[in-house]
Parts: sequence; C-alpha cells; structure tokens
Amino acid sequence: MSTIAPGAPLELEGGVPAPAQALPAPALVAVMVGRLPAAMTALAVLLAAGSRTGTARAALLAGMVTLGMALAMPLAGRVTAAGRAATLLAGTAVAFPAAGAALLGCLAVDPSGPAAPVAALALGAATPPLTPLLRAALAGLGGHRRERALALEAAGTELLWIAGPAAVALLAAVTHPGAAVLAATLAGSTGALVARRALPAALHTAPRAAAGRATWWRGRAALVISLDAAVGATLGVLVLAINDIARMQARPEAGGLLVAVWGAGSLCGGAIAGRRRRPAAASPPWRRYRRLLVALAGGTTLAGLVAATTAGPHGQLWALGAALIVTGLPLAPLTSVAAALLADAVDAADRATAFAWTTAAAVGASAAGTVAAGAARIALSPAALVLISAGVYGVLAGPVTVRAARSARAAGDAGERR
Repeated sequence: MSTIAPGAPLELEGGVPAPAQALPAPALVAVMVGRLPAAMTALAVLLAAGSRTGTARAALLAGMVTLGMALAMPLAGRVTAAGRAATLLAGTAVAFPAAGAALLGCLAVDPSGPAAPVAALALGAATPPLTPLLRAALAGLGGHRRERALALEAAGTELLWIAGPAAVALLAAVTHPGAAVLAATLAGSTGALVARRALPAALHTAPRAAAGRATWWRGRAALVISLDAAVGATLGVLVLAINDIARMQARPEAGGLLVAVWGAGSLCGGAIAGRRRRPAAASPPWRRYRRLLVALAGGTTLAGLVAATTAGPHGQLWALGAALIVTGLPLAPLTSVAAALLADAVDAADRATAFAWTTAAAVGASAAGTVAAGAARIALSPAALVLISAGVYGVLAGPVTVRAARSARAAGDAGERR
C-alpha cells in the first residue's frame, strides 16, 4: 500500500493533518500483518482440534471462533466511539495470545469438554479489531487519496486471505497445527501494539458530546451494511461450492488452491483500482457500486456455467480457476467503494463503529451462507449454487440503482440551486 509515504502524516477531513500521528509504511505493513488472524485463526483451530477430536467437534470450535469475532466487533466500535481505542488495542494485545494459549490447553487436557467451546469463543472475541480501525483511519484521508488507499487496503485484505491459509498449512505441516494458532495470536498482538501508536489521533480522541440516541445506522449506512452482509453471504456460498467441486473431482486439496486463485483475481482488481492516477470518478460512487455489482454478477455467471461442466468426473479444474480470476476482479474494488460510501454516510466520530458493524455483518453472513449452502446441497448442485449467487448480485443492483438515481437527482438539484 504505497499511497502513504513513509513518515507522511495522514490528513483528516478538510486536509488538516493529524497532529503527531504519522502512519509510515512500515507501521502500515505491521498493522496489515496484524490482521492475519482473520484469515488464520478459525482454520488453525479447525486443524488443531481435528488432530485431537472428531471433525464435527473441530468444526464447532472453528465456528465458535468466527462467532466470537462477529459478536465482539460492534462492542469494539462502541468502545472506540467512546474515545478508548488505545485501551482496547492494549487489552486485546494481551488477551488474544492468552486466549489462544487457553484454548490449546483445553485441547490438550479435555478436547471434548465444555471449556473448549468457551475458550474458542473468547479467542474470537479477543481478536484485535484492526480492520474497522484501519478503514476508519483511511476514510479520513482527503479526496482521491482516500479512494486509492481504500482500494489498496481491499487488495491487501485479499493478499491476507491468500497468505494466511498458506501460513497455517505450512506451520501445520512443519510443526503442529497448534503452532499456527500461536502464530496467529502473536501476529494479531503485534499489530494491535503497532496500531495503538500509529493510527491517527482521530481514533484516540475524547468521546464526543452525547446528542441523544445514535442515528448513524439509519438511511444510507443501513443500506451499505445490508449490502455488505448480502455479499458476504454469497461469498460463504461460493467458498463451499468451490470446495465441493474439487471434492467431486476427487481432488479436495484443490479447493483451497481454487479459492486462492479467486482471491488473486480480487487482489489484481484492487491493485488496478488503487494505482489509478485520476479519480474513477466523474461517476458517482453509487453508480460505480452498481456497475461493480453487475460485473460481479457477470463474472459469477461465467463461473457457474464453467462449474456446470467442471463438476463431472472428467471436468478440468483449470478452466474453473480461469473463470474465478475473472469473477474475483470486481470484488476488492466493490469492497473499497462500499467503504467509501459508508464513510460518507456517517459522521467521522461514528466511522469506527460503523465499520465494526459492517465487518461483523459480513463475517456473520458469510458463516450463515456457508451453513445454508451446506443444507441446500441436498437438492442443488455446486454449479446451481454459484448461479444463484450470480442472481443475488443482480437483485442487489436494484436498491443500488434506486439509491444512485436519488443521489444523481440530489446532485442536480444542488447544482441548480447554486
């Protein structure tokens, strides 16, 4: 993410620099590495528990980790809005490794006992909330810098989802799956400590004066969070479908590789958007979001059609991989435009809370989508699940089209008044 020069301070809205709060490139890299637990922890727990107990029990513990992350994110947002982000980061930097060690202790002593699910839930809840805090900080950049920074952040997130599972697999093969759990917690703890010192002063200010009940979640913010949740649910469906296709080819190990290829396509799309020298944008953000949804629907339809020919015993997985690269291209840009829309929909003081809620909604919806797809597999093929996801993207473009039209009308009215 080279948009922020080493030692250059972040600018808050209106071009005002954040006082004595630089975010140099090394610190930014450390914060991004600190987000690896989002891509590592549940998988590492699944493998560590699977070596000590059955598959169902291991899946339960991995699910509890994800549930803990989703439940804790809104609370983290409220703590940040109260002006205590520094305290939150310091606390999670200590609690996260401690919870990881506690879970590994439960797995060693009594993997089937009641303490292990509680420890797994605590591990997820103690994950440092670096994603919403970093996005809230980048959303404070001015003008085109914000657009590029959010695009590169989305691309970096895809890189984490490629590197994280690969690191878990390597550590599990070379040492023990428990080592991957500890590595994830140490990465998260380090990232939290760096973020505590490096993120802008805007995240560490005193709480703003209360003005009645918060209303940030209404209107446009609620629509963006709902859209993020819907997209998250389809991603959970697609992950299951892709892995099922690999399993039907008697090559279950290829499922992870196909998901990584899909993520590489998204990484490329985000990098292209982030390197754009001029704003994307004569086009309003809602219109860009709608176009990206349409592109995602088209790419996913292509993947579904290829999957229909790949799922048989003689299908070629390379063809599906090529289609998944195309499918992934709009994903990171879609994420970055959604982040910009959410940042514009709320006050600066509420951004961390809003990003925490949208992260929780996406994570929870993805898990729900995977569960629902697993149940639907009784009657539907993996290719059908992929095509249904493409249809969902097309349907989602409907409310976005309405919002884009309203925004265009509002901009026209404002121009006439001027």
